[in-house]
This record gives sequence, structure tokens and C-alpha cells, in this order.
Amino acid sequence: MVDYMKKLFELQTDLTSFTYPIVKIIICWTVCILCFFRDRIYRFSNNAIDVLICLLLILPSILCFYISVGEIFHTAANRKRAKHKITNRKSSKIKQMTIETITKIVSENDIVEIDVCKDKSVIKIGASAVCEYTSYVFTDKLFYISSSEYESIEQFVNALLKLFPEGSVPVLKIDGLPPDLIRL
Repeated sequence: MVDYMKKLFELQTDLTSFTYPIVKIIICWTVCILCFFRDRIYRFSNNAIDVLICLLLILPSILCFYISVGEIFHTAANRKRAKHKITNRKSSKIKQMTIETITKIVSENDIVEIDVCKDKSVIKIGASAVCEYTSYVFTDKLFYISSSEYESIEQFVNALLKLFPEGSVPVLKIDGLPPDLIRL
């Protein structure tokens, strides 16, 4: 019960359905309307207790209302993001590339990002380097797979082989472009 009450007043950013926030808004409005028109519905003999009870009901209702409005905006963004992912996967063609090709791309470019598919999710792999403001020379080149970084190309290739033991990598995008548009 305490967890549910705590969840009621926390902003839920992972919702994909509008039902929960809309029901909360309706309940909050109902509580506020009942408190404002309390004289027509019920009467207490002590007006101070009546005002205190209504105040204790209205303040959490207003807070819950604002949280629910925020949840509606997050839900709309989540639904748009999910729809965007589905349409992106349908519209973009996945190209199978060998690990050798990926290694060539990553080793020849100082900064490159490749979106690959793994178990219905998109993983970012690539290379990054540092460039000083006054110089055009890239230094400290690192290779990465998601949040893991590798200092040598051999470590990077070994990690890729662990992820894709068959040697073929399904590539979704290379630097934000479909792989068919990239000349290799």
C-alpha cells in the first residue's frame, strides 16, 4: 500500500498508455470538486475540521494532477519514440557485413559510429578520438561497443566476435546513414 501511494506521487517516465495518468487526473478533479462543493454534499458541525480535511485532500490532489500531466507528456513522447523505432526498422534496410569490413571501417576512420542490431535492440559501435582545438591531428583513438571502450583493434575485434560469433554483423546505419549509401 505504501509503495502504491509512493508510486502515485512519482513521475512515471516509462508509460506507453494514457489510461493511468488520465484516471489519476479524473480522480484528482473529482476530489477537488467534492471539496469545493462540500457544503452541498455534507456538513460538519465544526467548520475548522471541515476546512482542514478539504485542505489535506486538495493539496495532494493538485500535486497528483501536475504529476499526471507530466506523465501524459512523457507517454506521448514514449509512444512517438516507439512508433519512430518501428518505422525506422521497417524503412531502413539492414545490411549484413563481415567483422573484417567493420574492422576496416573502424580502423580507417578516426571518428565513426555504426548502429548494429543485436537481439531486437540497437547497439552503437565505432571509434572515437580526441582532437585539440589548434591541431588537425587526432590522438587517443579508442574503439567502443555500447559503453565498453577498447584501446586496441584486437580487443575490439575479440569483443565483436563474442557478440557475433557467426562473423556477420547486421548493420543498420553508419554515421547516421543507411549502409547502402556508404562506399566501402
